[in-house]
Amino acid sequence: MFKMNAIVRFAAGALFVFAAVTATPPLTALAESPSLGLQLRVPQESLRFRRESEGGIPVLVISGEILNPHYQPQPIPPMVIVLLDKGGLPLRSERIKIDGRTLEGGKRLPFQTSIPNAPPESVAVRISFEVSN
Repeated sequence: MFKMNAIVRFAAGALFVFAAVTATPPLTALAESPSLGLQLRVPQESLRFRRESEGGIPVLVISGEILNPHYQPQPIPPMVIVLLDKGGLPLRSERIKIDGRTLEGGKRLPFQTSIPNAPPESVAVRISFEVSN
């Protein structure tokens, strides 16, 4: 199994852009590289985070878009979302299956997932696609 990774930072339910000059903490985007023929991406500019409460349970909602920049259709493998602490250590992971979907070349597919009881010390998320050889 190979994983493609993108790391983005969030705080207080808001998304912050790395290069932005604002009074808020920056969002950091690190490594996202194609390998083994997988062309899918989750562009950092598409990601949004918010913290909510459902029935008194804290929920982290993550939404964004999966992009196929390639010209050929690509099957969408399961996504793995890993919540990280400020030191980059994993706190929790969630596997998100996108049932039998194929994404046409050049197209985007919106996604949204909710993670109940996400650790409050989560300050970053790593999004990966599972790729079987």
